[in-house]
Amino acid sequence: MPRKPRIQFDGALYHVTSRGNARQVIFHGDDDRERFLEQVGERVVSYGVVVHAFVLMDNHYHLLVRTPSGNLDRFMQRLNTSYALYYRYKHGRPGHVFQGRYKGLLVTDDDYLLALTRYIHLNPIKTRKWRDEEAKAKLAGLKAYRWSSYPSYAEGRPRYPWLNLDVLHHYGASPKRAAARYRAYTQAMVTEHDEDLTEALKAAGTQLGPAIEPSRLPVASAPAAWSFDQVDRIVAEHFDVDTEIFKRHGQSAGEAKRVAIALAHRKTGAHLEAIGNHYGGISAAAVSMNQKRLRPLDVRTLDALIRANS
Repeated sequence: MPRKPRIQFDGALYHVTSRGNARQVIFHGDDDRERFLEQVGERVVSYGVVVHAFVLMDNHYHLLVRTPSGNLDRFMQRLNTSYALYYRYKHGRPGHVFQGRYKGLLVTDDDYLLALTRYIHLNPIKTRKWRDEEAKAKLAGLKAYRWSSYPSYAEGRPRYPWLNLDVLHHYGASPKRAAARYRAYTQAMVTEHDEDLTEALKAAGTQLGPAIEPSRLPVASAPAAWSFDQVDRIVAEHFDVDTEIFKRHGQSAGEAKRVAIALAHRKTGAHLEAIGNHYGGISAAAVSMNQKRLRPLDVRTLDALIRANS
């Protein structure tokens, strides 16, 4: 039976899951998890995707990923291949590491997005191990679990330079207020079961394509994109510079240009080549490398500009 086609377009948002072959363990220790997250960061730079949330379990992982360039398949293929190569070498185990191709779900509704983010973060305490534990113990387990984006959401600041916390904008204008409301939203479900979300996942089969049930998930449409002119104006006003400085080749514009390129990368939905052409004729690779050059202050500025103009 032929595989169902992937739904891919610029700016699409996906819930992605990949499991170990025959449900085998794929993360044996912290060194494995650290290496995998390093590879996520490397692939984010290479393919220009945006990671909004993640969790690593022993035998599978979840990612919430946006693809400004509509390239989910390439990103996932490279991510799983690079980790499989590492895993086979590190643990001396030949054969398939992952169980077939990844599975995922196209996310098209804000309410669903918020519930899904909470679902991802609660995975570590929704296992059989925690089934009979009291609420206090489960809450402590959630707070102590390092290998998800929940600590970043709970603190209101990303622990990884490649992690995007735009979802927190739904909870408040300031990072502190948004983080507090998100903690309350998530912790309220520590001992409960989200029936609506579980049924939606079952209906969709966690599979991209026609298996998505239209009555539960609306027809996909790309989010409203910002224009290059809008990005340039916002950044120029913040740094009190002329927008023309962004179009000059080179690094003379410093932080302002780094932030402008990163903001265009996140919000325009344009291909890397188009972004590079706009910002002084730089290459697509240079646009991706710009993400690596972002400093903590750049990231804070970027997040503040997005919050102020969303």
